[in-house]
Amino acid sequence: MSKDIYIGEYEDSLTAVPADINHWAKMPYWTLDEGIALLLRQEPTCVNWEIAKDFQEWPDATELSLNYAKLRTLILRAYENKEISDPIPPPVFLAWAQRKMLEIPEELKLQVENLKERQLLLDDATKDILKEKDQEITHLQKRIQELESQIWNGFDEGQSTHAKELAIAVKAHNAISKSWKKGSSIKQQITLWLEAHYPKLMNEEKERIAKICNWQKSGGAPCTPE
Repeated sequence: MSKDIYIGEYEDSLTAVPADINHWAKMPYWTLDEGIALLLRQEPTCVNWEIAKDFQEWPDATELSLNYAKLRTLILRAYENKEISDPIPPPVFLAWAQRKMLEIPEELKLQVENLKERQLLLDDATKDILKEKDQEITHLQKRIQELESQIWNGFDEGQSTHAKELAIAVKAHNAISKSWKKGSSIKQQITLWLEAHYPKLMNEEKERIAKICNWQKSGGAPCTPE
C-alpha cells in the first residue's frame, strides 16, 4: 500500500504515521477525529479530516484516506444519533466501537483499560481518605457539642432554683480574684465591690457573700498578689 498521494501538479501527501498510543491513552478525552485516527492506528496530529478530505475522492486515493472517510461517516451518524459525544472519554469511545464491532488496536485497548483501572483504584483510595476525614470531622463536631454543653453560662435568674447570693458571690469572686490589691483584706475588697455593683443588698447579705468569697481565712496582713 502506497503511503503517499500525489495529486495532479500539486505535490501533497496523506502519510501514514503510527500513533503514539501511550500518549493518547492518557488523554482525558478525544475529539471524534482523534478517535477515528486512533482506530486506524494513526497519529491524530498527522492524519486527520482536514488532510484526508482532500484525497479520498481521487481515483488513486490510498486505502488509508478511504477508510478514514468511511469510518468518519459512521461515527458522525452515531454522533447525530446521540450515541456518542464530541469530545468523548477514551473508555466510552472504545466501548462504543466495540459494540459496533469495529477493529480496535489491541495496544490502544490495553493502555486505556489499564489507565481506567488505575484511575478507579485512585478514586477508591481518594474516597476512603475522604470517608476517614468525614468521620474525623463528625467526631470532632460531636466533641465540640459535648464541650459546649459543659460550658457554664452562669445562673439562670428565671429559674425557681435561682440562688441570688450564690450568683452574686461567683461574680464578686471572679472580679476580685483577678485584680485584688495589697493593702486591704480580701473581705474588705469584696464588700466594696458589692457596695458599688449591688448597692441595694442588705448588710446581712453583703456579709454572707463576702464571707463565702473570702479565700483569705487566716486573717492578718493580706498576701501580695502574684
